[in-house]
Amino acid sequence: GLSSRWLPADRLPKRGEGGSVGAFCHHQIRISTLLARWGRAWFCCRKRTAMARGAARGKRSSTIPGTVHGGSPRGKKDGRRSWDGWSGSTWHGTDTWQERSSRSSQESWASQEPVLSGYTRQALDGLGCHEGGTLQSAMIREFLRSESLGKVLARLDPARCHRAEQEYWRLIEEINITDLKYSHNNISRKFLHGDQEGLPVESLAHDLFAGRLQPTDVAALVGVRWQGKIFVICGNRRCKAMKLFAEWSASWGRQPKARVIVHDFPGLSGIEDPDVRWAFMLKATEAMSTLTGGESVQVGRRCRHR
Repeated sequence: GLSSRWLPADRLPKRGEGGSVGAFCHHQIRISTLLARWGRAWFCCRKRTAMARGAARGKRSSTIPGTVHGGSPRGKKDGRRSWDGWSGSTWHGTDTWQERSSRSSQESWASQEPVLSGYTRQALDGLGCHEGGTLQSAMIREFLRSESLGKVLARLDPARCHRAEQEYWRLIEEINITDLKYSHNNISRKFLHGDQEGLPVESLAHDLFAGRLQPTDVAALVGVRWQGKIFVICGNRRCKAMKLFAEWSASWGRQPKARVIVHDFPGLSGIEDPDVRWAFMLKATEAMSTLTGGESVQVGRRCRHR
């Protein structure tokens, strides 16, 4: 019979009010028909959506290597459905978009590098800087070579100013030659300053080996103590000559020592004049061009340092 699930209790027909059980049964059937039609429409809509998704998945899988048409699964991995080349949301066996983007950027920069190097070379040539390097180093060199700063820095190097050893005698240390590190990446073949000016670097090594000079006779080097090591800032050619001497005399069973004016970097507390201190800090920074951690230096190549 009738049930309150179709109509509220207060709407059920009462005898004597002209209603009939047949009329309400007809009403129930009509509602059921409407629900059935709505259900079929919903099912058809879901079916069309599923078909559209399947077509899109099949189109995508046709462009992905190693996938079956339509993206049908071939197995399970880690409890998740997996396709050839896919596992969850990760694409295996092919480059991710990040990798493709990174590789594209690298290729773009690689293709631009010769052009950028050419522009840098033209700019350096235009500035009269034929020693190579970067525009940054060229600006620092030009600043350090100005007449005023040139005189200031000369007062720090015993090879250019004999009073330097007297002024900084408290900072002079005797250090094993083998413990010294080069700051330059390359040096010229001949000395530019001091008693050996114009002579090849090897000439000083020969004088030391022959006993015509002692290591203490060589003008003191100027270095900085940084990261627990001594890097030679002024006197890389003298350092090279003395290292050759130490190598040649290794069989003598003794460790030759060099005199070095050592400044702690970056404090440089041993330099009282603030102008000189800042000039030397810039000089030390510009000089540190070594690519070997100071273990070796190239001789005779185009030299950037004077």
